[in-house]
Amino acid sequence: MALSSWLRWLVTIQVICWVPLITGFGSATGNPATGTLEPAEVRAALHTLPYEIELRRIKGPAGNSASFAGKAHGPHDTTLEFSIGIGDPPHPLAVPGSGTKHVVWYEEMDFVFNDDSDIASKFETAAQWQEVASMAAKVNGSLCRAATGEPCPI
Repeated sequence: MALSSWLRWLVTIQVICWVPLITGFGSATGNPATGTLEPAEVRAALHTLPYEIELRRIKGPAGNSASFAGKAHGPHDTTLEFSIGIGDPPHPLAVPGSGTKHVVWYEEMDFVFNDDSDIASKFETAAQWQEVASMAAKVNGSLCRAATGEPCPI
C-alpha cells in the first residue's frame, strides 16, 4: 500500500473512531424537539472549538435553506476546509481540491458536511494527518450537537 493511500486510510479510520468520543465539544445544546440544525446555530457551535474558525455564508444549491464555507486552522500548520449545507433535504457543496468526495450526510438533521481531509498532497506530516482527522471529527460533531444536543450517530 502506497504511503498516501495508507495515510488516507488512517485518517478515515481515525475520523470514524473519534467522532463518538469528541462530539461532546461545544456548548450548543441542540433542539431535541426538532432534531435539526438551524442556520443560526452554526456559527455559535463552531466557535466553541479550539481552532481559529473562518466561516462565511455562501449561495448554495437550490433547495438549501443555508450554505456555509469554512476553514479551521490548527496548531500544526493544518487547515481544514469544509462546507455545510442545510435543507430538507440538504444538498452538498464542493470543497476546493476535494469536490464532494468526503461528504457526510445527516439528512435526518437537515444538514450535510463536507471537508478536504482526504487530500494527500495537502498534509505532509503524521501530526498534520492526525490533527486534520481530529479537526474534521470535532467540526462535524459540533454541528450534530447543535442539532440534537447529542453526539453524531455512527
